[in-house]
Amino acid sequence: MAEKYANAVGQLSDANDRAAHAEHDLQVERITRQDLIDEEVARRVAEAEERIRKELEAQLADKTKELEECNKALDKRESDVDKKAETIAQNVSEQVRQQMSAAKTRFEKTALNRLADMFDMFMQAFIALGDKDSSKGQELLQKYQLAAKEAHESLTDEIKDKLAKVEAKSKSKNEQIASLVRMIFTQKRERVVFSKEERDTIYDKVMASVEFTDEEKKRYRECREFCEEYRKRKAIKKLLNSQKEQKGHGRNPIPEDMPRLEEKVLWPEGYIGHEDEYVIVYQDKVQEFIVPAKVRYFVQPYRRPVVRRKDDPMQKLLQSPCYEDVFWKSYASA
Repeated sequence: MAEKYANAVGQLSDANDRAAHAEHDLQVERITRQDLIDEEVARRVAEAEERIRKELEAQLADKTKELEECNKALDKRESDVDKKAETIAQNVSEQVRQQMSAAKTRFEKTALNRLADMFDMFMQAFIALGDKDSSKGQELLQKYQLAAKEAHESLTDEIKDKLAKVEAKSKSKNEQIASLVRMIFTQKRERVVFSKEERDTIYDKVMASVEFTDEEKKRYRECREFCEEYRKRKAIKKLLNSQKEQKGHGRNPIPEDMPRLEEKVLWPEGYIGHEDEYVIVYQDKVQEFIVPAKVRYFVQPYRRPVVRRKDDPMQKLLQSPCYEDVFWKSYASA
């Protein structure tokens, strides 16, 4: 029994020794492996830092090169701008000189200047004829006649130009007034009216912006002629209808034999007492109402003028509300 115990103790001691040796070897291997890992990590970090440094240096070199090229381009552009500015200044100076020369020439050719020259020639011719120098006097008279003709033509041209400008200005104002009247008093479809010249300009722009074949151009012209003919017929029909008798309001008229009271005028609120601050745009038509009385009915006419304030920038039209008291019937009621 003691021998078995001794053997067991010896085997246990050997096992402990082997375990201790194995633990020692494992610890040595662990330390060695960690050192290898640290060395590998340090090597790779150094390689990565070197690679990043080289990439940054390359990018910096590229950016520096681009910046130098941009600076060169800016310097060149600045030089070109200076040259263009100098050229523009020279051109402007030349244009101003030419305009001044043209203005001077126009001034010298004006009718008044020609009349002054003509009067000077006439006086010279008169003096020459008075001194019995007939040849010089005749020559001056011929120059005088030629200058008179040129002055007449120049004066005629100036008058024609001024009349044409006045006519164009008057036409423009009339068109603006007509457009304003359409915007205020007509329906939406009648507010914008194109003249024949404006329509022709629009048609020409359409033709120039689209590529048509010969057949399509022919059909386009036919459609345009059809529209022009339709527009003319519509205008003639409208003119004929306007000449006919105006239709009534659709209700039976109030009998003429009914007694009528004195006409009353309904002014907008704020008008009474401040008449000098308003402008009467137009007098509205008279509206008649049959109103009840104690014994019989009377026709009470009312008029509601349309006014606007003088200091209103929007030019808002004001009108009194319609008659709102008790009444029997009226053609003005809706």
